Amino acid sequence: MSRKILIIGVHQSYVKSYAGGYIRLKEFIKNIPKTIQYSLVDIRPSIYPKTHPNKAILFYIPNLIQFFIAKAFPVGVLMERIYSAVAIYKITKKNIIHSKINLIYLPFGELLHLYIPVMLLKKRYPHIKIVVDILNFENIKTDLISQINKFRKEKLNLVNSIIFSFVHTISYTVLKKTINEIDYIFTVSPELVNSIKKIYKKNSIDFTPSGISIPKYQDLKKKYLGIYVGRITEQKGMYHLLNTWSSVVKSISDAKLAIVGAVNKSNYELMIKEIKMRKLTNNIEGYRLE
Repeated sequence: MSRKILIIGVHQSYVKSYAGGYIRLKEFIKNIPKTIQYSLVDIRPSIYPKTHPNKAILFYIPNLIQFFIAKAFPVGVLMERIYSAVAIYKITKKNIIHSKINLIYLPFGELLHLYIPVMLLKKRYPHIKIVVDILNFENIKTDLISQINKFRKEKLNLVNSIIFSFVHTISYTVLKKTINEIDYIFTVSPELVNSIKKIYKKNSIDFTPSGISIPKYQDLKKKYLGIYVGRITEQKGMYHLLNTWSSVVKSISDAKLAIVGAVNKSNYELMIKEIKMRKLTNNIEGYRLE
C-alpha cells in the first residue's frame, strides 16, 4: 500500500522563519522524492517552499488573535495555540476520512498544540502511523522549580518564567504518558536518543543531525574568534553565551564575537542592555536575520 502522508508543519506566527526547526523542515521538504504523495498543513502565509505534485492546506490566524499577540503577548500566544490545535484536529480528521491519509508526520513533537490533536486522532484512528521529530527534549524534561530557576537566571521576569516552566512541565508530562503510542521517533543527536529511550520503550527511534548553511556569513570566521548562529532567545542560552564570552574577554581583551540570528524587539533590547552592563560593547557585533 502506498503511503499518503500529512505533514503538520504549522509554524507559530510570532516566530521567525529562521528558527532551526523550520529550516530543518524546509530542507526536508525540498528533498522529498516527487513520487511520494503528501500534503502539508500550515498557517497562511506559509513559510515552506511550494512543491509539485503535492499540496498545502492553509488556514488563517484571525486578526483578533494577531492583535492580542501584539498587545498582550502571553494571551495572544495562548489564543493562537488553541485556535491552531482545533484547526489541526479538524483538517487532519477530514484528510484521514476523505483523502485516505495513512501516515502523519509531526516535525515539532514538543509543541503541545500540535502534538495533542495528532495523538487524539491516533487514539481514534489507531491504524494511522505517527512519525514524530522531538527537537528540544532537553528543554522540557527538567522539574518545575529547576525550570523556573533556569529562566530567572536567564533574565526572564518571574511571571513569564512561571508560565514557560508550567508549559514545559505539562509538555513533558503529556509526552511521557503518550510517547509509546508513537510509531517512530526522530531526534537530533545520539545523546537525545538515549535520553528519550528512558521513557520510549520501542526500538523505532533514530537521529538525523541538524545543520544550516548561510553562505552570506561564511567570511565571519576570518574576523571573529567566536560565532553564534541561531535565534536570539533566553531558551537558546544567550545569557550563558554572554557569561562565557565575559570570561573569554578577561583573558583576551580584544576578542570579538559575532552573533547571527533572528530576534524580536524585546529580546533585542534585553541583549543590548546585558551587553552594555557587562561592558562587552566592543567585543560583540550582531548580524540580524530578517
